[in-house]
Amino acid sequence: MPIRFLALSVVAAFGVLLGTAQEAKAQDVDPQKAAACLQAVDSANYEQVLAACPEVLEVLPEDHPYYAHWAQTVNYAYSLQCQPAFEAQQWDSVIAYCQMAIDANPGAFIMNYFLGIAHQTKQDWANTAVSFSAFLNGVQGNSEAASQLSDQIATAQRSGGIAYARAGALQDAIPLLQAASRANGTDVEVHFRLGRALLATGEEQGAERALTVVLDNNPPGAIRAPVLFLAGQLNYNAGDYARADTRLTAFLATSPQQGAPDAHYMLAQALQGTDEDRAVTHYQGFLSGSAAGDARAADANFALGTIFYNRDDCGNAEQYYQAFMELAPDHANAAQVTEILASIAEGGCEGG
Repeated sequence: MPIRFLALSVVAAFGVLLGTAQEAKAQDVDPQKAAACLQAVDSANYEQVLAACPEVLEVLPEDHPYYAHWAQTVNYAYSLQCQPAFEAQQWDSVIAYCQMAIDANPGAFIMNYFLGIAHQTKQDWANTAVSFSAFLNGVQGNSEAASQLSDQIATAQRSGGIAYARAGALQDAIPLLQAASRANGTDVEVHFRLGRALLATGEEQGAERALTVVLDNNPPGAIRAPVLFLAGQLNYNAGDYARADTRLTAFLATSPQQGAPDAHYMLAQALQGTDEDRAVTHYQGFLSGSAAGDARAADANFALGTIFYNRDDCGNAEQYYQAFMELAPDHANAAQVTEILASIAEGGCEGG
């Protein structure tokens, strides 16, 4: 309860407490506004406190006898407005009052949690992330608060990590998403965003583990296709061709609008030594869908020409070798292909 002042005229009371030096410092203070602030504080009318006091405090000297108490009362008034606004889901009011409460008292870390929820509701991802991080920093080292706010901590880690990821701040997102993933080992969205963030920062093994969790927990269709592609690509890069085959084949079965040529190329490369027929299918799939100027097209044509030449299928071999020469006449294999084409032209191949 705020301290009550002596029953003086409020205008007179303010004037009485001004010494000569303080009076000089406070010359910009409007006595009527100061009196309104004094009356609001004295009567514990917190709406009037917020209406009258902040403007006065901007110019009132900090060593004035009323300054500390008025500032404390304003902070208390902001706090009183913050939580009810949060409970009523009045998000604009939460953002206004809770931010002012934090500015007045940075130690009131729970207000950051309220702010995080409000910013999240408005899809302001940058401020969502900052607010939840400030809340988590406030709880850190406070074991009593941590035990009482365990649900809020879990929400802040998850939502803060996702917000950082949405805002593109991946390095900040990763530790929060990792904490959230430890708290819930089957959370599809957390592991999806963690996998993508780790992949973008070069941590491919961690990314593959996170994306595997996503695939193991029946992700929605909008997520499943890109995860199959990313996980298959990681398996391919790691030389795990069996798992790459499974995932990239499943990806192609979704009839993707993007990524199909890349998946075909990786599968063709992975299968060329073990399943030549499927390798041919995927090289052809790559060539039919790749963009003009794709540097891999020359290698795909060379690989197909070689497969068909080794099968004595000179018609197809000649077709793909000629396409290779048109695309890459200066390639290291160009001289060898020139000789093979000459041999085919002379009838040195028994294929079709």
